[in-house]
Amino acid sequence: MMLFSPPNPLHGANGRWLRPLAGALPVLAGMGLFVAAVAGTGAQFEECLPPATNPCTLGFNRPESAVLNDAAVAHNWALNVPNTTSFTVSLTALQSNFDLVIKGPDGAMVAESHNPGTSDEVLEVLNAPAGTYMIQVTTPDGEVSVLPYFLRAQLPPPPDIQPDVNPYDVLPRDPAMNPYATP
Repeated sequence: MMLFSPPNPLHGANGRWLRPLAGALPVLAGMGLFVAAVAGTGAQFEECLPPATNPCTLGFNRPESAVLNDAAVAHNWALNVPNTTSFTVSLTALQSNFDLVIKGPDGAMVAESHNPGTSDEVLEVLNAPAGTYMIQVTTPDGEVSVLPYFLRAQLPPPPDIQPDVNPYDVLPRDPAMNPYATP
């Protein structure tokens, strides 16, 4: 492969502009390969944008966003709860009046939030049995938005583990042993 062509009038004075470009090509190609490799890592997962034929998957502690721009079509999300647990679902960054509804694995209403205006919608489900929960985002007043809302399901933080006995409480308290005590 020939990186430099013989000089011709189109290349300018002996192709001087081509030499720096030829030296930069491997660097530019390397950057392009890197960008392609990074962009390719996200292609493993199918993108689901509501409204879809089937509900889009909502995972725990992974915010999702979508644009509700058709008042006649609700956005449906599926949340898989593997074990009995409590969880919170929040709908934020609202530009219009949207509502949030959670239905249990049996299809029954578990919780719903109908805050007025653009207030965040937050629902907590306590001791939810394992199964797939349907999360629905709707617009009660027919309002739509061209900006996305954010939907997030969160598990509660793990409880703090505190020892039953503080090791300093079982030691005898002798003021003479305290080097910082003032007489």
